[in-house]
Amino acid sequence: MEPSLSVIVPVRNVERTLAGKVETLLEVLPDLTADFEIVIVDDGSQDQTEEVVCDLVCRYPQVRSTRMAEAQGFTAASATGLDLARGDFVMIQDGNRRVRAGELRRLWNLREDDELVIARSVEPAEATLLERLMEWGTELQRVAADGEYASVQMIRRNAVEELLQEHHVPPPASRRRAPIVLSSHAAITD
Repeated sequence: MEPSLSVIVPVRNVERTLAGKVETLLEVLPDLTADFEIVIVDDGSQDQTEEVVCDLVCRYPQVRSTRMAEAQGFTAASATGLDLARGDFVMIQDGNRRVRAGELRRLWNLREDDELVIARSVEPAEATLLERLMEWGTELQRVAADGEYASVQMIRRNAVEELLQEHHVPPPASRRRAPIVLSSHAAITD
């Protein structure tokens, strides 16, 4: 059986860039596995991000989403996405950073290492100086507001669950009752 993949995309105020990033993911992910989903977590956006997300959910069956009522930061949005994700492997793609097909493929190939629990991509140096300066400025603004740094990460779900069981950490109640927005403003619970 082919392993499944969930790509979590925590976002905030990305109305102009989100559709392009999701479409890039939809071009790359079928090359990795046929069993994938994209989970967009809107971290309380104040622009038109919510409308863009609703449009993406309606257009693409592989896209699911949820919205946090107010901004709680990248870490909280990522945790919400982890609660909703169904894949054997989970990648977290920072919604403010460019989607790089090579990074996704490299991380996906690491899934065969049974000892690996989490892997993280690092921005390659081939970006132009202007691109790096622009990304650096955007990242500084986000870090100042959020206090976190992230790029693409991949997590082996069963390894994390085993670690939680070993340390007697109960699963969060939200995992059983988290709302999943399937289409514009319609929600269900697991």
